Formats: sequence, C-alpha cells, structure tokens
Amino acid sequence: MAHFIPLDATVYINRASFHKDDWGIPMEVVSRQEYKARVDFNGNSRLVRGPEGESITFACQVFIKGAVIIGYNDTIEYYSPTSGWVVDNPK
Repeated sequence: MAHFIPLDATVYINRASFHKDDWGIPMEVVSRQEYKARVDFNGNSRLVRGPEGESITFACQVFIKGAVIIGYNDTIEYYSPTSGWVVDNPK
C-alpha cells in the first residue's frame, strides 16, 4: 500500500556561504534551490503569556520528497498564509 503526501507548496533552500568578506561578515547566498513540498502549521502550537499580553508561538513542519541535505546555516523560505514569505533557519 502506497502512502502519499500532497506536495502543494513551493519552498526554497538557500545554501549558506562559508566565505566571509574582509570584515568577517558572511557573503551573499551562493545557491538557491526550489523544491515542491508540504508545509504544515501549528503542529506544536503553544500559548506564551508575557507582560504585555498573550502571544501564540507555532511551529512549521516542511516535508520535502527525497533526501535533501539541509545544514543549520542554510535558510528555508516558505509561504505562510498569515505572514507572507518567511525565511528561517532549520531547527
């Protein structure tokens, strides 16, 4: 029996550059690759109470078909219906 996950979203993996300029600041992204993926929100949502009120923290899970190597210094760019395009490091 086959299991299918619909890949209805597009994500971009921006590979981190290990080259630094004269000031020690990492240079621009070397490569950007596009993947079809599934992006699920609020898998691990929780309510955080702060001094100014409440805020909701949510998690986003990205499923990409195949073995895609993503480093902790790379960034993942995905579309959120509430925030628009989001760029974040994998956690």
